[in-house]
Amino acid sequence: MPEVLSIEWCSDRLRGVVAQVDGDRARVRKVFEALWPDAAPPTVPGATATADWLRGQLAEANCTGRDVHVHVPRSSTVVRRLELPPVPDDELPDMVAMQAATRASSGMDELALDFVPLPSGPDAKTRRVLAATIARRLLDTIAKVCEEAGLRLRSVGLGSFATAELVARATADEAHPSALVVGVHDGTLETILLRDRDVLLAQSTELHADDPALVGKAVAADVRRTLMAQGDGLSANALDHVWFLGEPSETAAARAVVGSTLDVAVEAFDPFDNSVVSGQHGKIDAAVFAAAVGGVFTAGDARVAAFDFRSPRKPPKRIDHAKRRRIAIAAAVAATLLLALGWWGAMIWRLDGEIADLRKRERELQKIVRDGAPVRQKAARIRDWESLRRDWADELVTFADQLPPSDRLLLDEFEASIGARDPVGTVKGVGRARSRDDLERTQSRLDEIGYDVPAFDVSRRSTGDGYDQRFVFDVSLPIPGDDETEEQP
Repeated sequence: MPEVLSIEWCSDRLRGVVAQVDGDRARVRKVFEALWPDAAPPTVPGATATADWLRGQLAEANCTGRDVHVHVPRSSTVVRRLELPPVPDDELPDMVAMQAATRASSGMDELALDFVPLPSGPDAKTRRVLAATIARRLLDTIAKVCEEAGLRLRSVGLGSFATAELVARATADEAHPSALVVGVHDGTLETILLRDRDVLLAQSTELHADDPALVGKAVAADVRRTLMAQGDGLSANALDHVWFLGEPSETAAARAVVGSTLDVAVEAFDPFDNSVVSGQHGKIDAAVFAAAVGGVFTAGDARVAAFDFRSPRKPPKRIDHAKRRRIAIAAAVAATLLLALGWWGAMIWRLDGEIADLRKRERELQKIVRDGAPVRQKAARIRDWESLRRDWADELVTFADQLPPSDRLLLDEFEASIGARDPVGTVKGVGRARSRDDLERTQSRLDEIGYDVPAFDVSRRSTGDGYDQRFVFDVSLPIPGDDETEEQP
């Protein structure tokens, strides 16, 4: 049988039940209860430390199941009965959200909301629901701690409804249309009103009494007051049965007072010993574990509609029937057109094939063009160079003709290089001259025949050979233009 972990997440402690569930029956294998570490409720920032502590508790309980159902006590929630217009079920979630927002004391983004529809007659003029909210930070904390502890959080519900589920399953064969479930523990009185397996009321109040007789009177008075405030013709006389949570020997005196005061049959209900639950649990206060025991049935088919703050009720996806009709009509028209124009299909298919072949050929030609682009660029450069109309060897002769006789100027170094485009070529060198006038006349003559002649770099030298001027030159022959100077012989 699968093992289920059910936890009641209280503000000061945690109560857990480990049970093996088989259909409508459960066998309790382990029960544990522990105060929160540091005597403070867990928070999201402290989730890791709390998860480590929780893993330790589960290890002590020898719990191997990973699926967990969590329930919070009634004191951690706000439950309201809302009266709504007679809207259809698919509009209820939005209507409940709007009504809850008008009554909430804080923003709805800080709260988690769910609701349970209440039964109504066919002629009812309103819809009634029970709406419940819990703090969003509490829900986030529960989810974070369970995740850090390696647990799969399946649901987060209200403990009162888990208790109602347990009672409804255990008393399914008994005819009690209207029954009240009463639990007294930890100085708190919890009352749950069931009518035909629907929870109409779930509340908890502080109980300032210890004597069983006084507890019974306080319970009876609170039940009368609560039922009258609910309206709908509810009263103590309308109750068919009262179930008192706890072991029979511990609740006998209080049950006797409640029964005589309300004039209704009152029976004890032991959460650990009934028609659907069995197992050893030791000496504990059985009443306080009712919600945790009932929580083990959450995974099955519910007998009682309950809250689940982790997966709240949402509007169903609306079916657009008009859109469906339009789609059907369009499909019929499309089918007719396909049948009528079927023979076009072969032609279109053939043309598509030809188009695909042409596009493939186009891509191949474009690739050839792209691959040939560098060759075309190089050819263009060659044509440009050939169109310059000057032979470089002739230019060297022309250049030499412009130099003075060797008795006036000597070249020690000489370098000529052909340019790719502009300039056509360059001549560099180092030489010696008799005088600066010889250098200036040489520069002038080169400039006249079309060379770009920067000023020679001239320096004085003293060697006694008569060539007192040392010079460095770097001249270039540009691309000829329309007004090119005619080359001199």
